[in-house]
Amino acid sequence: MRPRLFFAYRLPVVILFFLSACHGKGANNTSQKAYDRSHYRPCPSTYMEIPAPFKVATDWFCNTYHIDSFLLNDKDDSTGAYGIFDTTMWRMQMVFTRVDLNKTDRAVYDVEGAAMIKMKVKHFKGWIHIDTVKKYDRNYWFSKDTCDFADNPDFLAMRDHQFDEKNLEFIASFFLFEDSSKAGNGKFQGNLHFYLTYVDSSQKIIADMRYWEGAIGPGNFIYTGSYTRYGSKKTTYVSWSPEHIEELYTGGAEGWRPCWDKELESKGWKTDQDCQLLIDPQLWWLNGK
Repeated sequence: MRPRLFFAYRLPVVILFFLSACHGKGANNTSQKAYDRSHYRPCPSTYMEIPAPFKVATDWFCNTYHIDSFLLNDKDDSTGAYGIFDTTMWRMQMVFTRVDLNKTDRAVYDVEGAAMIKMKVKHFKGWIHIDTVKKYDRNYWFSKDTCDFADNPDFLAMRDHQFDEKNLEFIASFFLFEDSSKAGNGKFQGNLHFYLTYVDSSQKIIADMRYWEGAIGPGNFIYTGSYTRYGSKKTTYVSWSPEHIEELYTGGAEGWRPCWDKELESKGWKTDQDCQLLIDPQLWWLNGK
């Protein structure tokens, strides 16, 4: 009886060991294919997105580069950045008309600009402080999203730049102050999150998110914070971006919310049949100067 009992107890173990060994071999082959760039599509079920390693390079960047041109309002932009005022989604627009590197602190940019809320224009001054700069070892949009962009006709050229272009991730703080002598004015404060690209071969800084915007959300240069009137303790949520902010952009087929969300019409977002804002003044920040 002992030989039979021994075989009966050990046979399942032997079978499991054999199956495990076969599965491990197959998994290793599949894992290799996931990172073998000759296998673009479809992505194996075991494909994993592994972000590139980074190092904090705040001092290096601030002492070497200045990014006032990236923060300044685009010369071709005649309407400013769209945003929201309060969680009730009131329409807000923001613009920076002047951005200068601070003369004593290279992590600080002195700014001037204007905000338009409920069609009222208010001007402000303040600063943006670069808190942290992360320098990644490569442009990880290329390496992370190989499957997503494999059908792009420029994919091979994009892949060639994977290690030449390195992502820079920025976390900053902003403080914007309206004229305290005028009733109803207040201050904005919060955080700014954005990405730029460092080109190793030329040592230049560029803003080139293009295909990779979806990797960080619906847009770049996202300002999120609060607005507080002088003399009040109540804070109001604000968010804006020169590209898109999540509250206004679904990221799906429905696209920009003002095109279809009727509840936004009374909040300043009424559009025509072509999805163009019915009231959208040009160069509005020149008013009241």
